[in-house]
Amino acid sequence: DRGAWVDKGTWHYVFTTYTAKLNATLTLAPDERCPTADRVNKVMKSGYGMTINCSTNLTTNAPSSQVTAAQNAISTFPDFSYKDYWRVSEKSSSGLSTNFSLKGNKWSYFNSPVHFTPVWYPDGEPYTVVQEVLDCWTPAGMLSVRKNDTITIDGGSVFDDWHVGPLPVN
Repeated sequence: DRGAWVDKGTWHYVFTTYTAKLNATLTLAPDERCPTADRVNKVMKSGYGMTINCSTNLTTNAPSSQVTAAQNAISTFPDFSYKDYWRVSEKSSSGLSTNFSLKGNKWSYFNSPVHFTPVWYPDGEPYTVVQEVLDCWTPAGMLSVRKNDTITIDGGSVFDDWHVGPLPVN
């Protein structure tokens, strides 16, 4: 007799509940090379660059082998109606925490990790960046969070601070 396995239908399951929460903090700041920026009140002239940094933290009671920290952060901008142009940030992570910042901008003379505001952006207007943090995987699926932060554009443009040509004669 080679034997046969018979299923008697007796199964015992243990229901385990897990929780997971993704928190994020988004921070915009005028670039350090913007000489006329008010960094305390987050006010700068149009045409300069701004830094975009995001820190995330995943809290969960699930086993660490079953979750991942946030993997991507995508920024969208008002001058593109939050849809036509977006930038993916670089990540650095440690455990269930992830920090995101912009990659070096190839249009920056110093390859700085900045996003340039348009020179034509109107004075007195808030420049709000929206960032979505996503690809944080848990046993129940993906967690994502959307954050925004604002810098006020005021006082003119980058062309008011810089002049290329001969100095004016007094």
